[in-house]
Amino acid sequence: MSSSKITQHFRGTIFPTQFVNRRVLFLQSPSLMLRNLRPYANSSPPPHTSPEESTSSYLNKFTKYIVKRLPTVILANIIVTGIVGVISVDLLYAWYRNRCNERLLNETVEKGTRPGAGISSDKFVPRPEIVERLKRIFQPYEDQSFYHMVCGEHGTGKTTLTRIASREVGDGVVYVDIPSDFEDLGEAFGKAINFAFEENISITEQLGRKILGITKDKTETSKWKRAMRAFKRAGAVYKAKNGKPPVIVYDNISRLVHKNPEILDILQDDAKDNADDRKYIAVFVSSEGSVPRRME
Repeated sequence: MSSSKITQHFRGTIFPTQFVNRRVLFLQSPSLMLRNLRPYANSSPPPHTSPEESTSSYLNKFTKYIVKRLPTVILANIIVTGIVGVISVDLLYAWYRNRCNERLLNETVEKGTRPGAGISSDKFVPRPEIVERLKRIFQPYEDQSFYHMVCGEHGTGKTTLTRIASREVGDGVVYVDIPSDFEDLGEAFGKAINFAFEENISITEQLGRKILGITKDKTETSKWKRAMRAFKRAGAVYKAKNGKPPVIVYDNISRLVHKNPEILDILQDDAKDNADDRKYIAVFVSSEGSVPRRME
């Protein structure tokens, strides 16, 4: 009985409930820690990579990237090179055409237009005095500062005599016959001086005109004004070479006075200004009537 009490006391003293619970908790905690740390404890350290291997890896990646992008780069270079080539050829062609047109224009003014008489010899009545007077008018001196007007009744032979005198003088005399339709003035002016109306022409512009039907805006400068500017450029070349201004003859100028009097005023003002500047001399040929009165 005493032994039973001792055992009970021993169990109660050595293995108290509190001690057992703490022991169990203590044993469980390391167990949990071991389970959580097992993956890290069992994993091996990352392999060591040498600098040479790292560089080689980067080079391989870069090479693959270049090979992958190479077709795109080549295509882009081809496109850029093609565009630059087309623009260069276009500019060179435009320069060449402009030089050819300017050379032809300068040669025309240098040699003169030399129009035909427009009448058969059997119907022509010679008037040598008038022809000689006109020839003197068509040969201005270096510092001449006035323009001329030739008037006469309709049917008296003004046009025929003017053409004959222009042809005989030749060099530096440009003859322009004013057409009955003002819309044709630009073409008539351009034809007289061999002006092609191709300022700054290019291959792309020609293709646009022929293939796509592209035309310039209707507000473009009138052809007769463009032809006038071209004549002035050639006139400056002629004067620099020959020491005297060129002559431009406007025949049948009376065709402008009724429907386009403002054009007549522009031509007269331009003739006065350029005579003052000794750039060119204008000669207006007209029937008697309203034109001389308007130009007074």
